[in-house]
Amino acid sequence: MAIVKQGYTFCISSVTEFEIYRGALLGQIAFWDKLLQKVAVLSFDKTASRIAVDINAELKRKRNQIEIAD
Repeated sequence: MAIVKQGYTFCISSVTEFEIYRGALLGQIAFWDKLLQKVAVLSFDKTASRIAVDINAELKRKRNQIEIAD
């Protein structure tokens, strides 16, 4: 990934990691293992939940909410 070589750091939540592995086929696990070694996985804890609620409220006020699955 060229963008990784440029020094960018990528992060996903632990929920996203779960969703990736939940939907992965057996033959895809090694691919995801290798890719996710280069990605920081952030815990989705109480603090993250509250921040997500605040972000959602702000987006709602601006009438710019994103789909809940995102």
